[in-house]
Amino acid sequence: MASSAHAGTVPATRPAQALALRRGGLRLTRYTAMLVLAVFFLLPYVWMVSGSLRTQNEIFANLYPLSLWTFVPKQWTLASFQTLLQLQPFPFTHYVWNSLLVAFTVTGFSLLVNSCAAYVFARIRFPGRDLLFVVFLATMVIPFEVLAIPLYIEMRAFHWVDTYQALILPFVASPLGMFLLRQFFLGLPRELEDAARIDGCSLFGAFWRVVLPNAAPALIAFGLIRFQFIQLGLVHLAADCRSVATCASHSGGDRKLRQRPGGAMGPDLRRGGHRQSTNRPPLRLPAALLRPGRRHQRPQVSTSCEKP
Repeated sequence: MASSAHAGTVPATRPAQALALRRGGLRLTRYTAMLVLAVFFLLPYVWMVSGSLRTQNEIFANLYPLSLWTFVPKQWTLASFQTLLQLQPFPFTHYVWNSLLVAFTVTGFSLLVNSCAAYVFARIRFPGRDLLFVVFLATMVIPFEVLAIPLYIEMRAFHWVDTYQALILPFVASPLGMFLLRQFFLGLPRELEDAARIDGCSLFGAFWRVVLPNAAPALIAFGLIRFQFIQLGLVHLAADCRSVATCASHSGGDRKLRQRPGGAMGPDLRRGGHRQSTNRPPLRLPAALLRPGRRHQRPQVSTSCEKP
């Protein structure tokens, strides 16, 4: 009987072993596919980093056919970083500081202003609340190209051109942020705020001490979205930036590199050169169109922050 029982367990273990082998094979295939995709997406970044550590002539010398020297420099150099750090009148770190300053400042004020507005739309009842909220949401469908020139006119009327105020204040309010935070606040139970009011908190105290700590996931999500939006560098940011002192890294360093012989951006259009088209928009178009005394002249479009 013992032998028969043992014989019965042997066939029972075979399906389990086959199932384990099949699961292991599927797991190995999945991880292999993920590794191949990871390498495929990381190779451009590896080539970009290695390109910054080699000479300019070597960057495109070994692109085809692909080899080890496509991603590993033959002659290691830090000349590119030295060029950035020796830009005049300001080094590239100055433009990076401007970018971070504007991005973090806009993000911080956006979190404060839009969270307060979202709480008002979510909890406080007043006539026309829903209609006003719909009007705010409707502004999301207006493309920025429609607002670029009116924003520049407004900044010029305030004498804010080439100041940090022009780079920060127009982007504090965000309909997307109000909508995102309002929907999150509506999902929070009112009992939390009622308990805080019973304990003696004011309306703002309940919002600051109870609602905001519980809305940390929504605040982090909106903060990341806003920071990325500002950091990308919009037309308005460079249109209100004439001197290199307030330019961000996306425009200040670009201008200085273009002034170098054979720079990345090529010759300047205003000097009679013919530059190849890039994917950057005409950053100074609003300023060129609105300069007084030149209404009947053809505007000169440039992508730099250089003073006219």
